Amino acid sequence: MKRMLVAVFAMAVINVGYSQVEEVELESVTVSATPINTTYLKDVLDNNAPEIVKDMQHRVASYDITESDLFSEDSDMYKVFFEYTNSWIVATFNNEGKILRSYEKFKDVLLPPAIRNAVYKKYPGWTLHKDIYLVSYYADKDTKKKYRIQIRKNDEKKNLKVDTFGNII
Repeated sequence: MKRMLVAVFAMAVINVGYSQVEEVELESVTVSATPINTTYLKDVLDNNAPEIVKDMQHRVASYDITESDLFSEDSDMYKVFFEYTNSWIVATFNNEGKILRSYEKFKDVLLPPAIRNAVYKKYPGWTLHKDIYLVSYYADKDTKKKYRIQIRKNDEKKNLKVDTFGNII
């Protein structure tokens, strides 16, 4: 009986000790609702795309035009320019906040392995010199995604168009 009382007392002390946890406030936590532009995100997002591309596309999809100082229900459309180092997206929103179209250009990004491997396989000995990833989105139409790549070997250069699967167009 004595052991049982000691065990119950020890458990009570342990529970009280664990329940006195210090409260910590997190500074950089952002909570947001599901973006209205999930269709846009589903159409433009490529899991193999460089991180900068995916990050910018997520930011565009989460942008709420109705919270802008320039927003007025009298206007039908808004063009918003998103820019980050060597990359930009121009998105056209309607007055409900839905993205109607976007044009996206990302310069000198890290190419996905499938793209690099396809180019090196078809053009051995050549080096990648420049690249641009382009995305054209129109609501209710097929989204177009392609890489424009310049390769060089000695004094020669070639300009290639490659789809997101590594197929040279």
